[in-house]
Amino acid sequence: MQNVGADVGADEGADVGADEGADVEADVGADVEADVGADVEADVGADVEADVGADVEADVGADVEADVEADVGADADVGADVEADVGQMWRQMQMWGQMWG
Repeated sequence: MQNVGADVGADEGADVGADEGADVEADVGADVEADVGADVEADVGADVEADVGADVEADVGADVEADVEADVGADADVGADVEADVGQMWRQMQMWGQMWG
């Protein structure tokens, strides 16, 4: 009888051990997968956001700089035209002054 009790105890112990091991493994695996997935997603998201932000900022900065440079260049051209026109008017006035003086 003792042998029968020992066999039953061993079988039941093995069954309980196997079931509990499977449950623990499933729970731990799910927790680890969820934690690692969240960390990786957060890290990759932050890197992508930083890279894209830097690119956009650089592009916008370059566009604004080019626009300002073009505007200032156009203003300089207008200034040169006005200066040339005023200079020509001044020369004409001097010539008239000499002719009528």
